Order: sequence, then C-alpha cells, then structure tokens
Amino acid sequence: MKAPVIIKTVLLAIIAILGWYGLLLQLYLIIEAARAKELSMAAEVIRFLSYFTILTNLLVVICTTSIVYKRRTRSGRFFARPAVQSGIGLYILVVGITYSVALRHIWNPVGLQAVADRILHDVIPVFYILYWAFFVPKDSLRWSDPLWWLVYPFVYLVYVMIRGQFINEYPYYFLDPTLFGWPGVWMSIVVLFGAFAGLGYLMVGISRLFYTRPRTL
Repeated sequence: MKAPVIIKTVLLAIIAILGWYGLLLQLYLIIEAARAKELSMAAEVIRFLSYFTILTNLLVVICTTSIVYKRRTRSGRFFARPAVQSGIGLYILVVGITYSVALRHIWNPVGLQAVADRILHDVIPVFYILYWAFFVPKDSLRWSDPLWWLVYPFVYLVYVMIRGQFINEYPYYFLDPTLFGWPGVWMSIVVLFGAFAGLGYLMVGISRLFYTRPRTL
C-alpha cells in the first residue's frame, strides 16, 4: 500500500472514530440531562436529531466509515463518489463557519460537553476539509453540483420549520419567528442558502483551478 493511500485511510479512520465518539458522547449527555430533569428521552433524542450539526456529523461519519470499512458495498461506492464527498464537505464547512460566527458566543460549555462541542464543531470540520482538499478526486465535479447540494439543507429546513410550528421550538435562534418575526427568519434563510451556494461554487471553482488535470492532445 502506497504512503498516500495509507495516510488517506488513517485520516478517514481518525475522522470516523472521533466523529462517532463525539456524537455518542453528545447523545449520552443529552440522555443523562433528560434523566436528571425527568424529561421524555424519546423527545430529547428527536430533538438531538433535529440539529443540522448532528445530522451533518452523522453524514460525515457514515461516509468515512463506509469508505474505510465497506468500500466494496453499495454504500461504500455511493460515498466514494467525488460529488457526494464534496457535498458533505460543503455541509460540514457550513457547520464550522456558522458555529464560529453565530453560535459560539451564546454559550460556554464545560467538561465533557466542551469535548463534544469541540469535536463536532471544530475538529471534524477541519479534518474533513483537509481530507477533501488532499484526497478527494475533483476532476469530475460540475458547475451544476452546488445546486444538487442544496437539496439536503432544503429538506432539513422544511423539516425543522414544520416541526417548529407544531411544538414551538426551533434548533437555532435565527430560525425562530417568535424572536425575529418571519421577515428576520426569511433573511436568515436567504443568507444561509447564499452561503451554501456561494461556498459550493467556490469549492467547484477551486477544484477547476487547482485540481483539474490538463487535457492532453
């Protein structure tokens, strides 16, 4: 096995292990808090799975685990597609940026909560983007890919807004119409989708500029 392949495999394994650890640790902390407050564990688990951060980190660990351990299966082949890995890279990049810009200042986690927080919002985004930059083939990325990458955040947004209307709870304050009104929420949505689209096209542009191999006659 060549050195680059070994480094790629090790990096994927590290991302998968850290990601699963961070997700399971966060789930454990939520369940323990629910027990202490005598809350419904089922409701808290659903709430846990309603955060874009959690779902996106879950995508990352399923992707990396599939590539390392199930590369010859249908899921392994699906997640090995450059467009799929790049789309996941976009999602986890938005997780890291959004947390640093809009969410980090609103709370100060300590102890194990700080560990889970750093893994899911800082470590996994940085490691996965490094993996994408150095090891994901980019020759096949197309200018239409960023439009397809918007499907996942769109479906997520529809889900959390419908859920919020029923239970009057939103996973992120900038999506809560009771705080900012619907004009404020729509502004947040426009900014978010602008970020998804802009970063997506930036990723494709960088790939075309630096990673596409020149054609030979």
